[in-house]
Amino acid sequence: MGTSWELILLTLDHIRLVTNPQIDSSLSRSLCCRDAYIRLVVSRCLILQKHWCWRLDDDASSALFRRLVDIFKSHKFANLWGEIAGFAAFVQESDACLLMEDANMGSAFMIFLKLIFASAEQMRPTLSEDEYLGRTKKLLSLVMPVGTIQLSTLRSPFDEQLLVLYNRFSSLALAIHILLSGENVLYCVLLVQCHVNFG
Repeated sequence: MGTSWELILLTLDHIRLVTNPQIDSSLSRSLCCRDAYIRLVVSRCLILQKHWCWRLDDDASSALFRRLVDIFKSHKFANLWGEIAGFAAFVQESDACLLMEDANMGSAFMIFLKLIFASAEQMRPTLSEDEYLGRTKKLLSLVMPVGTIQLSTLRSPFDEQLLVLYNRFSSLALAIHILLSGENVLYCVLLVQCHVNFG
């Protein structure tokens, strides 16, 4: 069977995976099941890409990325229920080869970053330099963080804001690795300075 992300998109249409504080407040017992399902979907996408060689450089995969980003954005890019906080393994170990591992280790968002990396790698040999740069920047814009975190309000290493910070920095590390140009590195550093308020 060839690449068919349309099937995955159809399955995502049948259940509400984005957060809604007004609705979720009365569904506390089912939230952990929803988050487990999100992780399952992202993990299966990685398996389809790695083991079944599904492509991640077409219009359907772009639609899939946008749908998954909507889910993570609704969670404010924080970890899902029950996930352990921390930087992505490729950041902790300073080893980009870990992005190519098919193991579904780490949080759902970190697995999603592996899919982003795989898409960029698949596009590289098929596009001209200018086309690759344009499409990769558009892809990375999906996970580039926005907004500011007020670190003075942190209360513990498990504070939700700190969990978001881990994921933001991991996204920026991925962006630097994929587009290792002076301009992009400077842009990512400026984003870090904008995101963290030490006041």
